[in-house]
Amino acid sequence: PAGPMFIPAATPAEPATPPAPAAAEASQDEEPQVEQPQRPRPRIDPLADVERRVLERLAEPDAEADTAADPQVNTAAQFLSWADGHFTVKAQVALADLMADRDSLTDEMFLVCRVMLSDPKRWGELGHRAAEAY
Repeated sequence: PAGPMFIPAATPAEPATPPAPAAAEASQDEEPQVEQPQRPRPRIDPLADVERRVLERLAEPDAEADTAADPQVNTAAQFLSWADGHFTVKAQVALADLMADRDSLTDEMFLVCRVMLSDPKRWGELGHRAAEAY
């Protein structure tokens, strides 16, 4: 995919300016209207949303992990060692699958996926967290 490799720095949002006093005086002749405060839209952190989606995919049922987690097959340490690699690979695949589903991502989320895929430590951390949670 074409585009920048790193996410550009965010620019601070401009504070909302109060309405001009002349406009307030002109509206006094009319029926008083109740001003409803505008609630700003909640800004969803693209990194948190991407991590949430990847971890949701890693939390799906996994027959291979269920078999490896059987105490008759592996000890807890053996399972964690195996699961760390297993879920790290699944995290990488989940990030790639998420990027392939471009219609469900914002531009910021796509860039976050791209940056995460370019850094093995980032998707490795997601895999490690999923392995510990399993």
